[in-house]
Amino acid sequence: MDRRKGIRTGRKNSGFSLLELTIALAIALIFFGGVIAAMLSETRAVDNSVRVLLAKSEADRAVMQILEDLQTTNTVERDESGNPYVRVLGMPDGPGDKLWFRRVEGFSVQTGADSVTAIYGSPITYTINADNQFIRVQNGVSKVVANGISSLGFVVNADGTISIRLTAYSGSGQRRVEVTNSLSVTPRNGYDR
Repeated sequence: MDRRKGIRTGRKNSGFSLLELTIALAIALIFFGGVIAAMLSETRAVDNSVRVLLAKSEADRAVMQILEDLQTTNTVERDESGNPYVRVLGMPDGPGDKLWFRRVEGFSVQTGADSVTAIYGSPITYTINADNQFIRVQNGVSKVVANGISSLGFVVNADGTISIRLTAYSGSGQRRVEVTNSLSVTPRNGYDR
């Protein structure tokens, strides 16, 4: 008996054809390509969120310093020499980009009289330097309050409030994000009346 005669030609192969492997590979590539695209998109979104949070954090640091200082200044009165306690410096036709002011740092009680006099400290100046740092200067000492501050504007309103607009950024180029804070501070004008 010839063993070759026992070979069946109609027998099914137990493997995959080249066409089946090609189709399976194409489906897998499409699936994994979609997964990778989704992961890249999510990474970009997280990266953008981090930049927004960094800019917001720097803006909040600047705002906290401004609030601490300006609550105890005086926008409605002048000192003994007739100079205002608050001056906006910078752009003449709009909000100024620098603020000069003196704030209350203590009180003097006149004995025998029912009066309290506010004691103003040395002048403080707010500005932005060439490195986009928000700077507070007092007694010749500069302090970096916040980084990444691209614009700063101050207006002293007729009612004595101080309007502030501050823009902070994080990132660069197409990946740069900006956060703008606008606030209004109502100083105690030297003391509570």
